[in-house]
Amino acid sequence: MTTVKKHQIKNSKCKTLYLNCGCGEMKMIGRVKEDNKIGATFSISKSGGCSNCQVEAISRLISIALDHGAPPEHIVEELKDLGCPSPFSGKVDGKDVIVKSCSDCVSQLLNIYLKLNKEK
Repeated sequence: MTTVKKHQIKNSKCKTLYLNCGCGEMKMIGRVKEDNKIGATFSISKSGGCSNCQVEAISRLISIALDHGAPPEHIVEELKDLGCPSPFSGKVDGKDVIVKSCSDCVSQLLNIYLKLNKEK
């Protein structure tokens, strides 16, 4: 069983979210920048290795896309449901969740972040 862990520093526009995937625990730091665009960085708990490199690459590309005005919802849709041989299944906030790959995990974390920002 897993949950999305949330952490926010007081008086900060940053939120840190965690979600397990087949390659380890993924962390997303999301923030609203001065220009009201979303910024997001992702990392995975495994040190080194291909999965860590791939997540870093995805993170950099997402940052570039968001900085150039790409709607974050489009990024969520493009990365959603991509699969790999190491899926993860568990519970998030009491609901069954399947994380099909690192890319799918990025998509789910970004989607959760977007929903949390809309609730404000």
